[in-house]
Amino acid sequence: MVSVLARPNAVAANPETPDQESWRCGLVVSKAVGNAVVRHRVQRRLRHIVMDLMREGALEPVAGHSWDIVIRAFPEITSLDHAQLRAEVLGAAQRAQRKSLRRASRS
Repeated sequence: MVSVLARPNAVAANPETPDQESWRCGLVVSKAVGNAVVRHRVQRRLRHIVMDLMREGALEPVAGHSWDIVIRAFPEITSLDHAQLRAEVLGAAQRAQRKSLRRASRS
């Protein structure tokens, strides 16, 4: 499960503030996923995938906004290979991104 929140960028509102990151990511991997070794492996895999997606520009923040991304891992994640996991994270993040933009445009 992936959640994305579009937040107004403080730099656009106040140019005197130092540069702010364009995105932040949090990972939630509960004990239901597995023991500590499995949980840490899942965290490393997710962190690597998110960094690659951001570096490639697959998830670009809208001008004047930054992204807060939260990924919650479910036990089924351990059975996915790298390509499947990357596709799942990208698809879920893009859906959450569109939903967040719709909510922001209503406000």
